[in-house]
Amino acid sequence: METVNGRRDKRRNKDERGFTLLELMMVTAFMVIVFASVASVIVMSQRIFYNTSAYALLTQSSMQTLRYISREISQTSPNLTPSHLNIAAGAGGNSTVCFQIPVDFDNDGDAVNGSMNPQVEWGAYSQAGQTTNGLLNDWVCYSVNNTNQLIRQVSDAAFAPAAGQTPQVVANNVQTFQAVKNSNETLTMTVTLRATNNMGQSGAGRTFNETFTSTTLLRNAVN
Repeated sequence: METVNGRRDKRRNKDERGFTLLELMMVTAFMVIVFASVASVIVMSQRIFYNTSAYALLTQSSMQTLRYISREISQTSPNLTPSHLNIAAGAGGNSTVCFQIPVDFDNDGDAVNGSMNPQVEWGAYSQAGQTTNGLLNDWVCYSVNNTNQLIRQVSDAAFAPAAGQTPQVVANNVQTFQAVKNSNETLTMTVTLRATNNMGQSGAGRTFNETFTSTTLLRNAVN
């Protein structure tokens, strides 16, 4: 006859039964799926973050490029004879924009000569934003070179690089640069820049193109 203690031992052995191999395999597979899903979300989040950062930097660079040019070119005059603004077709269909601005050539604190009928001293500065040591009769030219760089070059009266003046890189990875003079004495410029993000792309970089357009009032258009 089975004792009470014997029945208790059987129940204890049944309750203490461990996991089967099939159960362990199912738990392991479930955990693998969970970890893979979490890893996928993390990777996707990183890609979105890096792409957003690259796009934001590209947008900022495009805007800064147009602002840089606009601050200087706004001082030119297209209406005098001869005109102080020249827009020509450059390499790859891009625009080459050359212009003159009032300069303090003789460092007397103004941009006009000292004659009885003062005339504006038109020319260029070696650096954008410069206010002294103007280069009389020279031109500032913006164009895209053969390595897709937008450059600022001080040129002579024949639009050749002026002696002693080094080209300055304004922007890299420039796809297009276009400029059009409008009838209302404004200048519309369009620039397209390109950037490639290789971070978090699993070896396959993603390329962004950003196009910005700005319209600049030519301040000395009627002078």
